[in-house]
Amino acid sequence: RTLQRMPMFERSVQLVGHKDSMVQTSARSAVLKILSLESPAVRAAVEDASSGVLAPHLVTVACATRLHRSPAEAREKLSELLDFAGDLFRLGLQPLTASLEQEGFVINESGRVTLTDHQHEGFNQV
Repeated sequence: RTLQRMPMFERSVQLVGHKDSMVQTSARSAVLKILSLESPAVRAAVEDASSGVLAPHLVTVACATRLHRSPAEAREKLSELLDFAGDLFRLGLQPLTASLEQEGFVINESGRVTLTDHQHEGFNQV
């Protein structure tokens, strides 16, 4: 398989945790929109980045959120991040779902996402 890339998607992934809420919201919207496209060419171009980069980056964002904010702000930002992870789960893309689960994201029966891997213990109780 020839490696196809989609630079806009890759850059959007890097901006999903940006400190500016407008940049963050735009990046998250772009990621969700691109991943929801049905085009085989688009899917091929974003598959590797979505499963190999996006989920690990979300863990990095969660770590940064916890370290650089007050407890109340950290809870709010982590909740927003977990809601975004829920949106990603609901896309139903198996490689991405598997990657999210491998990184410790779990979606429960009520549709809420937690970060439960022992490596990330305590993130849900920020």
